[in-house]
Amino acid sequence: MTRLALIVCSAPWQERSGREALDLAMSALAMDVSVRLFFIGDGLLQLVAVRQPGAAGLPPGQKAWASLAALGEVAYYAHTEAVDGLLRAGLELVVPLEMLDVGAMPSYQADHRVLVV
Repeated sequence: MTRLALIVCSAPWQERSGREALDLAMSALAMDVSVRLFFIGDGLLQLVAVRQPGAAGLPPGQKAWASLAALGEVAYYAHTEAVDGLLRAGLELVVPLEMLDVGAMPSYQADHRVLVV
C-alpha cells in the first residue's frame, strides 16, 4: 500500500474517535505511506487553531495535525462551504487545506484503494 485516505468526521475530544484518525495517519506516514485527509462535518473542528484544550486536561491535537507533514506526504481536504463558514466566524485553521465542492469530494476519495472512516 502506498496511499491511504482517511475521512475525519468526529469532533475533537469526542471519545477516542478524533484521536484514532490522527494515530492512524501518523502510523501510515511512519511506514512511508502517503496520506490524504478529508475533514467533513464536525471533523473540520479538529483543525481550529484557537481552542485551548489544556484547561480541560486534554492534549493539543491540532498541533499534531499540523506536524504530520514533517513525517511524510500528506494532503488535507475539506468542503469549501464549511471552511468558508469557519473563516467568516473569525476562526483560523492550523493547516493549509485544498477546498473541494461537496460534489467533488467523492471522486477524490474514490481514487484511493484504501479509504478509512
